[in-house]
Amino acid sequence: MLPLLEKAIPSRLADYPLSELESEIVAHPSFLTNATEQNLENFLAQPEAAFSVGKVLYPRFYAANEKIGSQNPWAIYDVRPYPRIGFVVLGREGVRGVILPTSQTDAVHHGQFVAVIGCSQDEVIEARLVFFIKEQNLFFADDGLARCRK
Repeated sequence: MLPLLEKAIPSRLADYPLSELESEIVAHPSFLTNATEQNLENFLAQPEAAFSVGKVLYPRFYAANEKIGSQNPWAIYDVRPYPRIGFVVLGREGVRGVILPTSQTDAVHHGQFVAVIGCSQDEVIEARLVFFIKEQNLFFADDGLARCRK
């Protein structure tokens, strides 16, 4: 599986230093209007904080209380009481399910390379922000850098 993973994740992204990504995120104009570097440091200091870098696969938007019609859906596509985009990130730590709470239906696209910062909850990361690496775009979840729920 490693050769397939190496093709799916270009080495320039797999080896992208966390400190460099964090610097790009906090310097982004959208970040500066929504948060501070101290907010991000406080958020990342939480034990539930999660960070994942990789390629977006299978993004799907769901309105509140909707889910995918499947016998065995992934947790990211299960019913939630809020609108969200569920997607998979294929990265160096393997496959991670991500939920991005948002009412914007087209915030995430298949094949984009992202850095996700959020809260690890059961089988998924509930994203608080998604940084689109190639596009240099930053997208906050509806509740921004809110503390992780335990």
